[in-house]
Amino acid sequence: MMGHQKRENILKMGKKLSFKNWPKAIIMVAMIGAVSTSCKKEEDDNSSTATVESFTDLKVTSTFDWSSARTIQLNVSGVEGVSAKDMLVITTADGTIVKKAYVALADNAFLDFKVPGYEEELTISWGTLEKTIALGTSNIVEFTFLEPDTNEE
Repeated sequence: MMGHQKRENILKMGKKLSFKNWPKAIIMVAMIGAVSTSCKKEEDDNSSTATVESFTDLKVTSTFDWSSARTIQLNVSGVEGVSAKDMLVITTADGTIVKKAYVALADNAFLDFKVPGYEEELTISWGTLEKTIALGTSNIVEFTFLEPDTNEE
């Protein structure tokens, strides 16, 4: 009986809607559909959430690198025929010393050290000689105190 009454109500509604009211009805249905789908809460794909109360509670993969520093390998090319030795000092832009080594100017030297990840250049001093070098993206930096000869004769 209930199903019969619903059917009659639907038929009555259909008779009330004339051809001239169809565009309004379509617009109303579209607006209701748009509003009802735009208000849905997005589901979070991460179903496993945990409360972290201290630093030791954090769980990360074994390959995660906690360091914000980067390791630089500085390859210093020696100058043949010069026997002087002095302290090679490497500093950051703010003057922080990151490496010191007693080096003969004639020797090739390979120095490993860490710098903060944001550093873009280093200053290298040996005695009274001083040069500033750009780090770039490579962790291997080639360096020589000799300037390339740009004079063409």
